[in-house]
Amino acid sequence: MLPHTPLQMETHDTPAPRDAHAETPEPPQSSALRVLLVTSRLLDSAGGRACTDLALGLRREGFEPVVCCYAGWGPLAAELAEAGVEIFPLRKRDGADPLFALALSRELAARRIDVIHSFNARRAYVLSVAAGFLARTRVGVATFREAPPSGSPLLTTAGRLCGEIVGALVATSEEVHEALLRARWVPPRKTQVVPDGVNLQRFETRARRDPARAHWRLGERELVVGAVIPPPREHEMPLLEAVQQELARRVAGVRFVVSGRHGGNQRWQALGPFTDSPAFYAAIDALLIPGARRFVPLTLLEALAAGVPVAAGRPEGETELSTRGPWAFASLSQANPVALARNLEKLLREPEEARLLVREGKNCVRDDYSLAAHVHRIANLYRAA
Repeated sequence: MLPHTPLQMETHDTPAPRDAHAETPEPPQSSALRVLLVTSRLLDSAGGRACTDLALGLRREGFEPVVCCYAGWGPLAAELAEAGVEIFPLRKRDGADPLFALALSRELAARRIDVIHSFNARRAYVLSVAAGFLARTRVGVATFREAPPSGSPLLTTAGRLCGEIVGALVATSEEVHEALLRARWVPPRKTQVVPDGVNLQRFETRARRDPARAHWRLGERELVVGAVIPPPREHEMPLLEAVQQELARRVAGVRFVVSGRHGGNQRWQALGPFTDSPAFYAAIDALLIPGARRFVPLTLLEALAAGVPVAAGRPEGETELSTRGPWAFASLSQANPVALARNLEKLLREPEEARLLVREGKNCVRDDYSLAAHVHRIANLYRAA
């Protein structure tokens, strides 16, 4: 019957929210499925972008999407507002917050929601499922981008109970799917792997290169290597710094920029925790993924869509990664500084040859990982659940 929800809360960013104490507007009468997408904030992160793109895609498909943010707004809210998608705030406190579940259940009933779909499922997953259960919402769906937390026996028990109630659970990769099955968070018949979809039109980056470089004070002719390493992947930073030092011995004047982080030092420049993705890929000459895994990350799909060559570190003992979908169009090596620096050097010194491979990767993204295909799969899930 229902899904998950997300974490803490403040209120900032555009557009201006409606008065939280005002009456919920009466939803229009319509035969279209009304879908409530629940996310923390509409930031240009994997989860925020997935929620935004899905809402826009569902609207084009004839659904009536509504978005609930429980930790503030975020810059992507402007895209939804422009398309006429309603967004409303609902405060959620840190940790378990039963009052949030009650408030969300009231919104579900008042807005006559048919489907509740939550993103970035962690602890709030349980609260969203509870809200959907109380409101007797017809369908509940949750998207997991990471394996469920396993440290708390109470949370594990609650997660398994919710798995019996939820209509369907989406894993964005086989790895997460397998972790969900191992943790027994949801019955196998309810789990589906639906990979991310990419809107290729967003990554037509040629005209954006100069303004993007000027924004981050990157020289017009500088060679720039980018990486996306948010705080949960802090363990990848020592390898990145070692690659940077090794590459500096091979190619003079290469700059490293890292999206997803504050700080930085003389060896690499931090671009902040959330970076406009198309501008980021427009500004760099190659992307470094320090630790490739079996699943296909959104960063790889976006880089290929933007025509940016990719160097990635293959896990020890992994021999089949290069034959799996988009990874076939990345330059893979062992995850050590010398091998990765060698591959980056080749990508930077032979850009035409590197981009030839990337063009084939872009076709792969268009054929198998398009946003339209992603929205179609999710829409079918709503109808069938």
